[in-house]
Amino acid sequence: MSKARSNYNTTYPLKDVMAHSVMAYHINNNEYRPTGNYESDNPGRLIPNYANKDLVKHSIVEELRPNLSRDSDGKLIPNYAYDNVPDEVHYEIADEIISYYQGLMFKAIGGKVNDFESKVLLAVKEDKVAVRDFGIIASLPKSHSLAVQRDLVEQKQVELSDSSNFIGCVGDTTEITIEIMRINFIQNLNCHVVNARSGDNLVVFFTSKYKDFENFTTGAIRGRVKRHQTSNYHNGKETVLNYVKVM
Repeated sequence: MSKARSNYNTTYPLKDVMAHSVMAYHINNNEYRPTGNYESDNPGRLIPNYANKDLVKHSIVEELRPNLSRDSDGKLIPNYAYDNVPDEVHYEIADEIISYYQGLMFKAIGGKVNDFESKVLLAVKEDKVAVRDFGIIASLPKSHSLAVQRDLVEQKQVELSDSSNFIGCVGDTTEITIEIMRINFIQNLNCHVVNARSGDNLVVFFTSKYKDFENFTTGAIRGRVKRHQTSNYHNGKETVLNYVKVM
């Protein structure tokens, strides 16, 4: 047991851990799984789903690999996922992710960062990561993907800010065609905020009916103009709607 515990303090090159994290992200169908579970395939057969951090940890540190499990017939189930190794593409993506967070490291100088961000920036700065922190790195391919999407949306919002105009008059009910740019969940409000565009005009609304917009890319909506505002982020004119319904 002491040997296993000491391994959790052992450090590995950040690039290797990141490449394994990208590999784990792809193994899990471009998703981040914080915990593992089992899915039933055929009666009596369970298919394991591995947590990203476990795929990384057990692929790099062989001593920490769990014992093989057995199926209902008593046959050993090979931990095939742990035998995978990152390829050139995984390492290329790892370089992109590390470069992205290196950029954030400079932006964070003098600013406030949370505990998670602090650990990420420390790993980037030191260019190595301890086994105990593999879970943080394992989450970054997903976080990076979301961050890139967010950056693209914010860039488009900035581009539209010069031409965006208010829609309708406050209190009016309006029908417009929108293209959704981003949907985020606001935990303290327990609802989603939708950022969209209607032509060159920026639109924002909150909704508790996420399912109505989950697969909604572009189409007609009806809503009431709640207010007109100038964004604190991009200084563009935004129309805030409420009581929004898909037409």
